[in-house]
Amino acid sequence: MSNTISSDVDDALSASLKRKAPEEEEHEHDDDEEVPPNDDGIGFKVHDDAAEGASSPTNPSPPPARRRKTDSSTSQKKQLFDQLNPDDKRRFTAADDRRKNNDRALMAAHAKLLAAKQELSKAQAKINEAKKEYEATSTTAQENAEEDSEALLLEPSPWNAYYFQLKAFHDREGHCNFKRSVTDADLENLTEEQAKEIKTLSWWTWRQRKYKRRGELEQHKILLLTKLGFIWDPHAGPGPGKWLKNYALLKEFKEKYGHVKVPAKGGEHDKLGSWMKTQITQYRNAKEGKLPALSEER
Repeated sequence: MSNTISSDVDDALSASLKRKAPEEEEHEHDDDEEVPPNDDGIGFKVHDDAAEGASSPTNPSPPPARRRKTDSSTSQKKQLFDQLNPDDKRRFTAADDRRKNNDRALMAAHAKLLAAKQELSKAQAKINEAKKEYEATSTTAQENAEEDSEALLLEPSPWNAYYFQLKAFHDREGHCNFKRSVTDADLENLTEEQAKEIKTLSWWTWRQRKYKRRGELEQHKILLLTKLGFIWDPHAGPGPGKWLKNYALLKEFKEKYGHVKVPAKGGEHDKLGSWMKTQITQYRNAKEGKLPALSEER
């Protein structure tokens, strides 16, 4: 009797393998979805109604299992690969390994790039916020400096003492600009006291420009010096005195020759021509936002 039951089970199993379920026919050519084999090695899963619960409207039975389609293309590729000679196999394997390594490396690098862009975006937002805060603070400081600058000069400080010395020179000479290094030619025909004053003010004004570039000079000090006509980005020369002298020579040249195309080399006007060439260069620099540049008033 046991042999009869076993034979019936085998016949039923063979019939089930030959019969296609509706969903099997629908997904016969679906290469993307595969169902792993069960413990018996058959490409569909057998559901146990007793374990999962009987079929009911609230607990419907699972859909019919899908047979895994044999990947014939993979098998064909393997067959073709096996037909290659050993040298071609090594070449292909090496190239395939490099391709996989490159793909992994590119994916990792791309992920890092995306993360860096996100960090950059966050940093840029912080920079923009800091700029707005700085501009607002700078505006407030400027307004306070305009109101308090004169009162702050009452403090008996070294800076105020140098400022008053510079202001006295400005009131007397009409300018307050000095080059960084003073030469003997700049002090020619000056008394010892005048030469000492020029050297002192040249040193002090150079330090104020340096402190301003570093952002270390207080707003009220910047305002006080600016009111004196202080040039924060000076060009070469001891000050307006020498520049105005050359300017006067240029006017004389124009009145005599009718133009200002002074030759830079040769002739009696070579020094004036060299000075004129410098002015043209600094004028172009001013237009392009470069230094040294010709000041607006010049």
